[in-house]
Amino acid sequence: MKKRQWLMKIHTWLGLVALVPLLISCFTGALLVFKYEIDALLRDDMVQVDVLEQRLELDELRRRINQQLPDYEISGWVLFQQPERADVVYLIPQGGHEWHHVYVDGYRGEILSPPALATSYFTDWLLELHYTLLLDHVGLLISAIASSLLLLLGLSGLFIYRRFWKNLLRLRLTAARTTMYVDTHSSFGMTLAPVFLILGFTGAYWNIMHLVQEGLVHDDSAEYHLQGRLYNDELSFDRLQQQAEAAIDGFRATYISLPYNPQRPFVFYGDVSAANPLLSQYANQVTFDAQSGELLDRRDIRNQGVLVKIDDSFRRLHFGDFGGVLVKLIWCLSGLVALWLGYTGVSVWWSKQSAKRRARQKRAARQVDPEVAVNR
Repeated sequence: MKKRQWLMKIHTWLGLVALVPLLISCFTGALLVFKYEIDALLRDDMVQVDVLEQRLELDELRRRINQQLPDYEISGWVLFQQPERADVVYLIPQGGHEWHHVYVDGYRGEILSPPALATSYFTDWLLELHYTLLLDHVGLLISAIASSLLLLLGLSGLFIYRRFWKNLLRLRLTAARTTMYVDTHSSFGMTLAPVFLILGFTGAYWNIMHLVQEGLVHDDSAEYHLQGRLYNDELSFDRLQQQAEAAIDGFRATYISLPYNPQRPFVFYGDVSAANPLLSQYANQVTFDAQSGELLDRRDIRNQGVLVKIDDSFRRLHFGDFGGVLVKLIWCLSGLVALWLGYTGVSVWWSKQSAKRRARQKRAARQVDPEVAVNR
């Protein structure tokens, strides 16, 4: 059997094995490209705020949050770079370990939503479905395998349909259904193959790394039941932010990680001005001691090695937020086109199987004893 035929069989079976999880991941991923826009449409009063000239200081916002939610401790704080977006503040109930989140108006200090678990809202539920298929670590493993198979599907498709460009401009849309399916499957799949390769590789990498870290370095502190504040309450968030900005030139804080178990420090993550559009908004870190506020470490992504920068670029590559609305539309379209590729791939495979069954039945009929055949 020729190499192309073997690859076609492998390509087909890879698609059939990974069909369901890939369709779920691609469809949810297509929607999540525009997560904020969907949130703004469904719950504008939570995620968007009216911009004023000046935000409240972090310390004042912290005071108001602690005052209004005394049974919770702040564990994380998202500071969006778009001024119209509400802050997302993560909280852990005292005596518990499950993370909740609220939306906070950074200009007025108002809490815009009650504490909610990770999957309380539609797009948050979609995100959990996308990553874990709602099956926790088993889902992570399935997603990792499915993403790996997507990568292999892309690579095998590149070889099988490497001459797709010859028929790209003459799709036989009025031909027989199976012919039309083959044409669109090869043309659409090859046109968007680079995106599928990126999504497959980055998705597999993240899930595999998460599973490895959970298996190798998991400890009881991951589910530490928070009994009280684990950082010095006298520390000024604003002063720490100023020190972080002084530690790294051009640093802009995008996320604050507060200690949620005794081993965790106080970390500011942030963005910097750089020529590389793929560097993520969380690529830089400034770490402080949770009790003394002493500067412990800083990481400027611009001074890191190539491998570190490549690893960091996976975030923007996977979510398609590195090139404005056009790239996001391409990423969204790729996820939706994957549904068509799945449907056409299964349809063509089923047509071939049906044709083989009919051929076997005809051969069997010819082999029937002629006298018996006449009596029939």
